[in-house]
Amino acid sequence: MLLIRRAAHPHVAFLGRIPGTRSFSDIGRNPDNEAVPGVLVFRVEASLIYFNVEHVREAVWQKIRSTTEPLKLVVCDLSTSPAVDLAGARMLASLHTALQAAGIRLRWSARMRECATSCAPKNSRNASATSDAASRWPTPSTNFRAVRQPLSRPEPQTSGRSNRFISGRTAQ
Repeated sequence: MLLIRRAAHPHVAFLGRIPGTRSFSDIGRNPDNEAVPGVLVFRVEASLIYFNVEHVREAVWQKIRSTTEPLKLVVCDLSTSPAVDLAGARMLASLHTALQAAGIRLRWSARMRECATSCAPKNSRNASATSDAASRWPTPSTNFRAVRQPLSRPEPQTSGRSNRFISGRTAQ
């Protein structure tokens, strides 16, 4: 029973920069970590799957609502999420859409080992939001350059790969 509860309510860590480094860790467990102004970095410490996406969504929105200074960027670190199913991908896409409407960028970092290839059918009106949300960034630090760019400008690629490249396969 405890295992099911933990899977349905994974720890959502909010990260801060470890002083003197470019690395990040859980600010709740390491209060000396430095929050980056205008940026919220979070990490889901489990797979992002259908029975825990509501918990994760609520934890992230609760933190966003409780921030005192305006946010410019939210970074989702998926390094500890071994799998993201279709419900998880849809949650990330809807989070992206809602944040974008508020003028806040959503980016994610770390390679996902397994991910649903699409949140919506290819010809859907959400397809462009899905492919933009699927931009891969290697670390939370590299996401900070997005804070300095207006929303209307296209994002730079950090590699020669397509935005639709997920888990070693090109999304169909």
